[in-house]
Amino acid sequence: MIADEIRALAAQLEHADIIDRAVTDAAQVKPAQGRVTALIGPPSIQWEQWDEHATSFDVWLIAGTMGSQADALDSIYTAIDQLETLQEANLIQAEPAGFKRPNGDTLAAYKLQINREE
Repeated sequence: MIADEIRALAAQLEHADIIDRAVTDAAQVKPAQGRVTALIGPPSIQWEQWDEHATSFDVWLIAGTMGSQADALDSIYTAIDQLETLQEANLIQAEPAGFKRPNGDTLAAYKLQINREE
């Protein structure tokens, strides 16, 4: 089930020590200082055969604002390094992307493309 894949990806992301939690709701993005929150977007789904699908996800790694947390990008880079080293997720691409909160603050973020591996 696709919902199970999302839960499994969240658990994989949380294996990185610096990621405090992985969420699917942007309102829950509240990274603690020196920590990273992973926001999992809805998956792209492709069917190779009748009953087999492949999923890929956009995941934002988000840390505090540069004004309140000077090491925000370093925290994100550490999270990417940990995910790569742990081989917890099939990382395809990463690019800088700010994350705008409802109050107008922009948090440091990187958008990752992850293919789900079973």
